[in-house]
Amino acid sequence: MNAPLRLVMIADDLTGSFDTGVQFEKRGASVSFTMLDNLDGFAAGTDVVVIDTESRHVPPDTAFQLTARAVRWAVEQGAQHVYIKTDSGLRGNVGPSIKAALQETGCTVAAFAPAYPDMKRITVHGCQLIDGVPVHESVFGRDPFDPVTSPTVRGLIEPHGVAVKELEPGGDWLQTTADPTVWVIDAETNDDLSLIARRLSDCGALRVTTGCAAFAAALYPVFGLPDAPRQPQALLSPLLAVCGSVNAITRSQVLYGQAIGFRREVIDPFVLTGGAFTSGSFDSLLASIRRGEHLLIDTGLVSSPECVPLREQIASRLGWLMHRLLVELDGQPCTPMIIGGDTLMGFLRLLDQPDVHLEGEAAHGVVIFSVMLKGRRVRLLSKSGGFGEETLLKELCNSMTAM
Repeated sequence: MNAPLRLVMIADDLTGSFDTGVQFEKRGASVSFTMLDNLDGFAAGTDVVVIDTESRHVPPDTAFQLTARAVRWAVEQGAQHVYIKTDSGLRGNVGPSIKAALQETGCTVAAFAPAYPDMKRITVHGCQLIDGVPVHESVFGRDPFDPVTSPTVRGLIEPHGVAVKELEPGGDWLQTTADPTVWVIDAETNDDLSLIARRLSDCGALRVTTGCAAFAAALYPVFGLPDAPRQPQALLSPLLAVCGSVNAITRSQVLYGQAIGFRREVIDPFVLTGGAFTSGSFDSLLASIRRGEHLLIDTGLVSSPECVPLREQIASRLGWLMHRLLVELDGQPCTPMIIGGDTLMGFLRLLDQPDVHLEGEAAHGVVIFSVMLKGRRVRLLSKSGGFGEETLLKELCNSMTAM
């Protein structure tokens, strides 16, 4: 008989599901991953199940329905805990997703700690600050797909019909409430998040929790999961990074990599979406990797409204490009990296049975995972476009092992 399902973690995009799910895998829990569309017939059989609903870019009512479907499945499977993974920049359908979790579980409290201190994203008096700047004035307020318009977490939840109570990690907490309520809890450090986790455990409020990868990591000790940390295998040089994100954070990383000598191949998005990528250009990319050169591939686009209609096409074609490169390289030592959740999805959709395994983190928010490709297991990295310092790609490469 299978052990009880401890946790179902529900994310609104692919990189988010990876970077939060890996917090459990690397500590010793058994983790399985599935897309919402593949949920029918999916067998739980692990401590943690991670579900990607792909609901970040859809209308609020649709996001509510997609999340509700995932939570209903969790309830039917007898999951002890439900975690709604949100973006630390608060993009997407935060309010509808949490509302769906409260409705389907019947809980009256969802504890929401959206801070990610290691990324300099903190919550103060119910306001989300990104590098000290209110979130709506940060790069996330200028996101072309899902701009954040409210500086407060309350402003993203109450318009969807759910009450909010703002709390401090060490303050007085109301333990019971008649109406469904989201506890928005301030946090500025990882110690704050750990304190919140312990207090939620003490007052029996762990049924529905929500936040990003940092809060998930803090909750690990109170979920009753195995404690046997795993070390991932070494990364192999060179880096082969395909970037579909137009986030300013990722753009600065790519430009920094180029400035220190990484080869950067900028592919015109109209050439890419038109399928006119020449064999000569493709062979040149292969040759770079075979020579051991770090290679960065992107479209050169910056965050702007003009990106919106091209988003899905570019992601699909960049996913195709990474797939084709890996097939042709056929085991050539390198570390492939996909930046941006849409591009990662474009890649995974080309795999008949990807059989995703989350293996660990190469850096905060940089997930090591593996998939099956043409009968062999291939290890890759993934990263959200909004994660990391400017020097991230250099630091990853400095940690790699040459073959």
